Amino acid sequence: PPPRGQKTPNPPPPPSAPGMMPSEGVQRPLVGIVNDDDESPMDQVMDRLGGLGETANRAISTIVAIDFFIVLFFLGWLVVSVGYQFAVCGELTPPEAMDAGAAVCANPVYESWYALWTPVVQPLLGILFLGTIAQATINSISGSGKEEGRK
Repeated sequence: PPPRGQKTPNPPPPPSAPGMMPSEGVQRPLVGIVNDDDESPMDQVMDRLGGLGETANRAISTIVAIDFFIVLFFLGWLVVSVGYQFAVCGELTPPEAMDAGAAVCANPVYESWYALWTPVVQPLLGILFLGTIAQATINSISGSGKEEGRK
């Protein structure tokens, strides 16, 4: 194959090729018939932007992967706090007992997790959702999700 950007010379078409019209003994393609080897200007632009889309997709993919594992860490922390609550207090304190003024078993593991819920965990979840949506959008625009044989 020729280097990128160079076109291979097309052999002359046979005299009886469909879609060809004789003109002074020279066979020329009819207007509107596109050779499969030629790229349209739109395809050329999309090829150039495709590299930008792939770069953005890789960056977003890395951010989403790191963010996912941080969110899993916080989920594990919450599971540990619930386990601590059952192990130390014997059960989760029902809301009606808390409203009645009953003694509540302190859970420092949960309290430290809950202190980070609004300033840390919620933004991490937002980044995870937005990153996933951005990846899907970039893939649909750049056509990365399509099969190679289809356009």
